[in-house]
Amino acid sequence: MTTLDWLILAGIILVVVWVGWRTSRYMKGVSDFLAANRLAGRYMLTISAQVAGTGLVSVIGAFEVAGEAGFTPAWWGLMNLPIVMVVALTGFFFYRYRETRVLTLAQFFEKRYSPNFRKFAGTVCFLTGLVNFGVFPVVSARFYVHFLGLPELFYLPGIPFGFSSFAAVMLLDLAVALLIVLRGGQISVMVTDCVQGMFSLIGFVVFAVAVLWIVGWADIETAIRTASSEPSLIHPMRTAGHRNFNMWFYVIGAISGVFTMVAWQGSQGYNASARSPHEQKMGQIIGGWRWSVTGWMAMVLAMGSFAVLTLPDYSAIAESVQMKLADISNTTLRGQMMVPLVLTEILPAGVKGLFFAVMVFLSITTHNTYLHSWGSIFIQDVFIPISGKTFTPEKHIRLLRRSIVGVAMYAFVFGMFYSPSVPVFMYWAITGALWLPGAGAAVIGGLYWRRGTTAAAYCALCFGMVVGVFGLVVPRWYQNRTGELFPLNNQYLFFIGVVGSVLLYVTVSLLSRKGCRYNLERLLHRGAWAVKGEHALHTEIRMSPWQRLVGITHEFSLVDRILAVALVVWNLGWVSLFGVVTLLNFLAPFGDDWWLGFWKGYVWFYLAFNLLLAVWFMVGGVADIRFLMRTIKDVVRDETDDGRVRPESDEQ
Repeated sequence: MTTLDWLILAGIILVVVWVGWRTSRYMKGVSDFLAANRLAGRYMLTISAQVAGTGLVSVIGAFEVAGEAGFTPAWWGLMNLPIVMVVALTGFFFYRYRETRVLTLAQFFEKRYSPNFRKFAGTVCFLTGLVNFGVFPVVSARFYVHFLGLPELFYLPGIPFGFSSFAAVMLLDLAVALLIVLRGGQISVMVTDCVQGMFSLIGFVVFAVAVLWIVGWADIETAIRTASSEPSLIHPMRTAGHRNFNMWFYVIGAISGVFTMVAWQGSQGYNASARSPHEQKMGQIIGGWRWSVTGWMAMVLAMGSFAVLTLPDYSAIAESVQMKLADISNTTLRGQMMVPLVLTEILPAGVKGLFFAVMVFLSITTHNTYLHSWGSIFIQDVFIPISGKTFTPEKHIRLLRRSIVGVAMYAFVFGMFYSPSVPVFMYWAITGALWLPGAGAAVIGGLYWRRGTTAAAYCALCFGMVVGVFGLVVPRWYQNRTGELFPLNNQYLFFIGVVGSVLLYVTVSLLSRKGCRYNLERLLHRGAWAVKGEHALHTEIRMSPWQRLVGITHEFSLVDRILAVALVVWNLGWVSLFGVVTLLNFLAPFGDDWWLGFWKGYVWFYLAFNLLLAVWFMVGGVADIRFLMRTIKDVVRDETDDGRVRPESDEQ
C-alpha cells in the first residue's frame, strides 16, 4: 500500500480506539459490562449487531460463495425475505427474549427449565462457541498477510531468528479488539461497532463503484459468457453442479435460518441491550433492509475479480495474481485469497487503504463482540453457576475481563495450528450444528409453549450435539476410506439436526409432563409481573385489522408504522418477483441474456439503494450514540442485575 493508504488506515483506527476508550468511562456495573444497561436504540442495535455478525471472515466466505456460484446465490437468497419480514414484524424471539430481562441465554434456560440445565447448556454453548470462533482470527490474519504481501518471516535488529508475520498480525488484531472490550465491555463494543458499521456501509458502496469503474460491467458480462454454462454463474435454475452453494443450500438455509437467528450466541450481548422490547423489535424491522448489503458488495467484487482473471486484457494482472496464489499451498486458503489478491492489483491508492481499513474494521467488530460473548458466557453460565459463589460487582467484572483474555489466548493458539480444509460457511454449518439445532428448539419452545419441559430441552440439545459430532468425524473418515466426498454436506447435516431436535422436543414434552403448564406471564414480566417503563403505548392511534395482521401494535408510533409498512411492501415486492420468475423459468426457462440483463439492473439498483441506506443509518446511528452517552452516565445501577436468577418471591 502507498503512504496515503497507510495514513487512511492509521487515522481511522485511531478514531475508533479513541471512541472506545472515551465510552469506557461510563461502565460502572455488571449490567453495563454485559448489556450496556439496556439503553441501546434501534439504529445502534441494527448497525453494530449486523456489522459484528458480518465480520471479515464472513466477507471472505461471501467471496468463496460468489467465486463458486457467481450471481445465483443472490437469487436464492431472496427466499430468506419472508423469514426476515415475519421475524421482524412479529418480534419473534427477540421481543419475548428481551421481556425476560436476562443477560445471557443460559440464564433464560435456568429461569425456564432448571439450574442444572443452565450449567449444561452454558458449557456446551461455550465449548462449541470456542470451536466456531477459533477460525475467525485465522482467516483475518491470512487476509492481512496476503493482501499486504508480507513475508513469511520478519527479522528484528540484533535478533538472529525470524518471527512469523502471520502470528504477529493475528496477535495485533486480537490485541486491538481486547483494548476496546476490556475497559468498557458492551458499552465500548456497541458504540465502536456502530461507528465502524456506519463507515463500512459507505465503504461498501465505494468499493463496488471502484470495481465497476475499473473493470466495467461489459467486461464482467464478457467473462461470464466465456465460462462454462453448467453449472451456471448467472442462471439460478442451472446450479445443480455446485456441490456446496446450490439451490438446496439456500432452501435449507431459509428453513433453518430461524434457529441460527434465535440460538446463536456469538453476539449475545445485543439480544439483551435494547432499551425496551419494542426497540429490540424495531431494530429487527429496520435491519430488514441491510441484510443483503455485504452479499451484494462481495458479489460485485468477486465477479470483477473473475473478469480480471479470465479476460486477455488483464493478462498481466492475472499472471501476477496467479504467481502469488501459487505460493499458497493450502487449496482452501488459495480460494479464499483469490479476490483479495486481485483487489490489491486493481484498486487505486486511497481506495485500497479504505478497503483495507474496512476489512480491519470488520475483523475488529467481530472479534471484540465474540470475545465479549464467549468470555461472558463462561463466567455467567459456567463458572459462577458451578461454583455457587456470589461476587461483588468489582470482582465480577474482573472475572469477566480475565475470561475474555483467556478466550483471546485460546483463539491465538488455535489459529497457529488450524489449517483450513472446507469453505468458511461449511465450517460454520457443522460447528454450529453442535449447538444451534437443540438450543433453537429449547429457546423457541421455552418462550412460546407452556408445555415444554426440561427433559425435552436436554434431549433436543443432546441430539444436535450428536449430529454435530457426526458431521465433524464421519465425512472425513468416509473420504479417507473411499476417496470420495461424503454424500451429505454440512448444510444437509445441519438440517437433519434441526428437524430431529424439534421432533424430540415436542415428543418428549408431550410424554414427560402431561397437563403441566409453565407460567409464561411471570417469565415475560407481564400482567402482575410487569416492569414499569418497559412498554410505551400509543393508544391515540387507531388500529386497523390488517395492521394487527402484520404485527403492528399500540407500541408503534406513526414513524414505526411507516417503517413496518414499508418493510412489508419492500419484501413482498421482491418475493413476488422471485415467485413469478422462478415459476416461469421452470415452465419455460429464460435465456442467459435475460438473466444478464436482470443482474445488471440488480447491481445498479442496489448501488443507489445502499447509498441512501448509508446516509439514513448514519443519521440514526449518531442519534442513538448521543442518547446512550447522555443517559447512561446518570442511570441508577442495580447491583443485583448481574445474571443471577433470584427466588421467584424476590421478583414479584
